[in-house]
Amino acid sequence: MKESLSLELATRTKALEWTETVLFAVFNIVAFFGNLLTCYAVCRNQRLRTLPNMFVIAHGVSDILVSTFCMPFSVVTLFHGRWMFGENFCRFHGFGALTFATRTKQFWSIRNEGKTYL
Repeated sequence: MKESLSLELATRTKALEWTETVLFAVFNIVAFFGNLLTCYAVCRNQRLRTLPNMFVIAHGVSDILVSTFCMPFSVVTLFHGRWMFGENFCRFHGFGALTFATRTKQFWSIRNEGKTYL
């Protein structure tokens, strides 16, 4: 599987390479600033500080962590066509993506007393 993914990344056309890289970079920037603005709005406005919005904040913080610690390295990998950060950081990257992305669902399942609605 590792070889086929590496081959697929290496054999992309330049147009596809640039399209994927630019779209993913834009998505990363929008995710970071959109979630940052959501957290700022809830912190700034007293009426928005409700229990359901605290879960929105938890989701926003989780997305900010993903867009800060995981997505930039994926953008670089898309651009260069290979993982260039070493095997240990690759494991941390996968762990971080999984941990940050699933944290919100864990909060929701705790809130709903084990009944997940997602």
